[in-house]
Amino acid sequence: MAIEPVYTISSKASGGGRDGEVVSATGRIDLSLRPPKEMGGSGDGSNPEELFSAGYAACFLGALRATSKAAGSPVPDESTV
Repeated sequence: MAIEPVYTISSKASGGGRDGEVVSATGRIDLSLRPPKEMGGSGDGSNPEELFSAGYAACFLGALRATSKAAGSPVPDESTV
C-alpha cells in the first residue's frame, strides 16, 4: 500500500551554499544566506541552522498540539518550543 504525499515542496540553493542564496519553489522563501558572526561570517543574512531550527520548532509544536489535543489535554495557543 503506497502512501500518497499530501504536500511536497522543494528549494534551490545557489552561490556558495552557506554564503549564497536560497529560494523555495513557491517563492515564499527567498533569502540571502550568510554564516553567523560566531562562525566567522558577516551575520548579515539567515543561515541553514536558523532555518532548520525554525522548521523543526514549528513541526514539533504542531505534532505536540495534535497529540495533546487527542489525549484531551490541549497545549495552549501561546506555547513555544
